[in-house]
Amino acid sequence: MTSNSKFTILVILAILIILALLSISYTQYNLAVSIRDSIPNNNIEAGKQKVIKINGTDFVFCWCPAGTFTMGSDEDPALKETSHIVTLTKGFWMMETEVTQKQWKAVMGYYTNPSHFQGDDLPVESISWEDCQVFCNQCKKLGISVSLPTEAQWEYACRAGSTEKYIDYLDKIAWYYKNSGGTTHPVRTKSPNAWGLYDMLGNVLEWCSDWYGDYPEGMLFVSARVTDPMGPVSGPYHVFRGGCWNDLARDCRYSCRFNAVSESLLSCYGLRLVLKPESNQNE
Repeated sequence: MTSNSKFTILVILAILIILALLSISYTQYNLAVSIRDSIPNNNIEAGKQKVIKINGTDFVFCWCPAGTFTMGSDEDPALKETSHIVTLTKGFWMMETEVTQKQWKAVMGYYTNPSHFQGDDLPVESISWEDCQVFCNQCKKLGISVSLPTEAQWEYACRAGSTEKYIDYLDKIAWYYKNSGGTTHPVRTKSPNAWGLYDMLGNVLEWCSDWYGDYPEGMLFVSARVTDPMGPVSGPYHVFRGGCWNDLARDCRYSCRFNAVSESLLSCYGLRLVLKPESNQNE
C-alpha cells in the first residue's frame, strides 16, 4: 500500500468519525428540543375537562396540550415501531374514556348496541372502523364535531409525558389478559394517566383515523422529525392501539401497533373520540 493510499484511508476515517460525532450532537439537540417543546405553551392546563351533553348523556373530554415527543420504539425492528420525533402543533380534546355503550346508544339509538359484552358502563365493542365513521357523522348531526384520533395523537395522549418503554404497574391502569377474567370492564375502574385519561391501555383496542404504514426512518444516529403526521394517504389496513382485555402485557405498551381492514370487527375493537378543531374555538 502506497503512502498516498494510507493517507486517503486516514482522511476517510477522520471524516466518518466527525460525521458520527455531529450525529450524536444533533441527537442530543433533538432531545433538548423535545423536552423544551413538550412544555405546554398555552393557557389550558393538561387534563382540564370539558363536558358535552348529547341527548342527556355526558361526554367528558380532557385537554392534551401541544408538544413534541418521541413516538415509537427501536427495541425490535420487526415490530415496525421505528422511533422518531413528532411535534403536534395544536392541543386537542380527547375523551376521558373509551366510548361506552350508554354513550353509543345516546347517539345511535337505544336498540343499536352491537357489543358482545353488555352493560351501559362497559366500552362499546364489536365495531369496525367504518362503524366509527358512522358514529362520528351522527354526532355531527347532533351538534358535536368529533373524529377518531390520529395515531400520533393517540400515543402522545397515552404517554402523557412518559418516556417509558414498559410499564411495571400495568395492573393498576389496565384490564388485560392477566386480570380481565376474559371480559371487558366498566370504564374508570382503573387509575387514569397523568392527563386524566382512563383505559388508554387495555379493556378494548381503539381505532385511529390513520391508514397503517411504516414510520419515517432517520439517518445514522439522527431520528426522523415530523410535524402533525396524518399517516399514509391510503392503504389496505387501518390502525388501532392500546391492547385489550385479551392481550398480553407485551401488547399493552405505549408504542405497540395493530392493524386490520376497515370492515373488521371483534369483541375487542372499540373507539375513543377527539373533538375536531372547530369544536375547540371557544377554549
